[in-house]
Amino acid sequence: MTRPAPHACRAARRIQAARRDEEGGALVLGILWTAILLLIGGLAIDTTNAWRNRAMLQVTVDAATHAGVMKLPQPGRAITNAQKSEIIAEAVRMAKLHMSPSVYGEVVTPDTVQVGRWNPADGTIDTTSLYPDTIQVTAKRTSDLGNPVAWMIMDMIGAAQSWDVGATSMVQRFLPDCMTDGIVSAEYSELTSGNEIVAPFCLHGETGVSMSNSNSFEEGTIVSMPDFSMLELPQAGYESNPGLLEALAQEHLYPRLTADIPMLFEALQDIRSPYQPGYILNGYGHEIDVNQSDFNPAALSPGNVYRVRCGNGTLPLAESPSNKTLKLESDAVLFKNVIVTNCAVMISAGAFIGDSVVITSNTGSQSIGGNSGAEVGAPDSCTAGGRAALMTKGDVVFPSTAKFNDAQIVALGSVHIAAAPGGITGIQVEALGPVKLTASGGFALCPNRDYPDFQGNHYRFVK
Repeated sequence: MTRPAPHACRAARRIQAARRDEEGGALVLGILWTAILLLIGGLAIDTTNAWRNRAMLQVTVDAATHAGVMKLPQPGRAITNAQKSEIIAEAVRMAKLHMSPSVYGEVVTPDTVQVGRWNPADGTIDTTSLYPDTIQVTAKRTSDLGNPVAWMIMDMIGAAQSWDVGATSMVQRFLPDCMTDGIVSAEYSELTSGNEIVAPFCLHGETGVSMSNSNSFEEGTIVSMPDFSMLELPQAGYESNPGLLEALAQEHLYPRLTADIPMLFEALQDIRSPYQPGYILNGYGHEIDVNQSDFNPAALSPGNVYRVRCGNGTLPLAESPSNKTLKLESDAVLFKNVIVTNCAVMISAGAFIGDSVVITSNTGSQSIGGNSGAEVGAPDSCTAGGRAALMTKGDVVFPSTAKFNDAQIVALGSVHIAAAPGGITGIQVEALGPVKLTASGGFALCPNRDYPDFQGNHYRFVK
């Protein structure tokens, strides 16, 4: 047998050694890439966990701000220190329900809840305001608070680190433009001919708007509905209604105050209720029960709440339906009063309602009505005081030349108003049923319009 030459053996040994060296290098390289992939994967998992916790914080502060803003005092009522503390406590409570302190630590504390008035100019809130409309809540998981989001995968490989995460939410209670000077119907709104619509008046129908010819719309007025296909016009309607095309807007808007009528019917019977308007002397006036047959407007005293009953029942007014009518005769004057009744209400020519509320549980087709010359609200260019509110579970009908000055009408039924020429100087209508208005003159000539005494709950995120 021939033996290999010595140099051939040496070459073979070198080849084998090189193979062993390459295999060792590949092993090292494989370990290195594995470590890199584990590092990247761990960082990705821990980053995703941090974003997940931030999303949880955002949901938490959104819920907390909504819980707090719903406890704000009624518009126009100054907040007390006790009310502010209650709002803050409610926001903190809601945050704890969403993120338990035993698991996540104290993500929201009283110091991270602010109650104030929104300043759109610089995006901040004035926490010194006595008339707040905004709640801001900040939630944090940080090292300073002792509750950071710990790394999970990275901690397993010895990189003991954590993330500081946080979220802020700011919610404002506001009043849409149509809820100051305007008409909002959950069904359709109808405008007859010959009306001058003056800014900033708004006409909205959730199922549509219809109008006749010869109406004019000043720049800055709004005619809105969810879709332009819901607008009903006569032939050449745009030409015969100058300014209408520029006033059109598409939006959803619901008369939310109508949902509060049952609650307000009960609340306004209590003179200490926070829903009482400012002219009622909470705690100093009187709650007076009177039968419809004995009701005498001349005997009313300012600052009192009058519960006027039709019929002789003993059940609460809300549970005592009646088809009888409470008539406010031509010499009747309601001033700084709240009238809560189960009667239909008829306002005669020459009767006057100013700085007063009339609310009825009557559900009839003329639950609140008026004759020619009835006057709702004081003709004072909408200065402080003099406004009037009519609220009903039924329909509102003023078929003749009534006058409305800084008036608010809220109905669970329909509203039909035929005002005197130029007889509307500030009016706000919310109705579940159709609304039909005829003024033969101007709408919303209210130079000093203020927010109405009663407002539905409208909220929006401002941050």
